[in-house]
Formats: sequence, C-alpha cells, structure tokens
Amino acid sequence: MKNTTNEPQHGTRKLLKEANVAIWLNVSKRTLQGWRLRGEGPHFEKLGRSVRYLPAAVEAWISEQERSSTSASSPPPVCNAQENASSSDLDRGDEA
Repeated sequence: MKNTTNEPQHGTRKLLKEANVAIWLNVSKRTLQGWRLRGEGPHFEKLGRSVRYLPAAVEAWISEQERSSTSASSPPPVCNAQENASSSDLDRGDEA
C-alpha cells in the first residue's frame, strides 16, 4: 500500500531543515549556526554539507532550557572553551 501522507514510513526518521527549526524556536538561522559552532543548541545531524535536526532532539533541548527563575543557573555548555585553554593562559587571567 502506498503511503499517501506526508509522514515518514515505518523505519525512517523525519529530519527537519535548519529553516524549519529556526521558525519553531523563533530564532534566526544565523543563531542556530552560531549555536552549532559553539556546541550549544539542539543536537543535529550532518548529512554531507546539509544540517538536519530530529524533532525529538529539538524537543529535548527545549526541555533542558526550562528554569524556575531567571537566577537559576544555565545547564553546562556542551563544549567549554576554558577546558581547551592552556594552564599558563588561566594563570595569567587570560580568557580563552
């Protein structure tokens, strides 16, 4: 039987384009690009040169952003730039 809906067939994963996720999160595509560069934002898939997002990954990221107050701490970043700084940079007080 032919699948006549826009839903993926059994065994396939629906992937969202960057533009769709930007609209969903009400941010620009450039913001998503910056988040990816810094290791922030929703997890994504890289298919050749294309970036795609699993809806479940975006939903999980949204859930991780939930706070009970504005003074609540943010979750730790995926990639911490200070981990990559040399100890001499940190001793001098330089920021990475």
